[in-house]
Amino acid sequence: MGPWACYQHGTQSTDEVTIRKAESQRGESGTSYLIYTEDDRTFAMNDAWSLGHFSSSDLYGKIVEGKRYKITYYGERIYFMSLYPNIIKAKEIKQ
Repeated sequence: MGPWACYQHGTQSTDEVTIRKAESQRGESGTSYLIYTEDDRTFAMNDAWSLGHFSSSDLYGKIVEGKRYKITYYGERIYFMSLYPNIIKAKEIKQ
């Protein structure tokens, strides 16, 4: 297992968040998805091959602004590299 796979596996966490805004950004390397939460955090939503997660577009399409979700993500915000924690699962919390 390479260093990136160790990072993805070793930094996984879960949390409950309310989505403030969700947006897609088209760049040279494809589309990236950013999720902003009401507690002022920013997450990415990208495929993670070493975790078997290939459906970030589908997951992003199910996110609704203003709703609360239980998310599973890996990583940390690394400012100088423009990296965000990456959401790999999101399940709406019914209230």
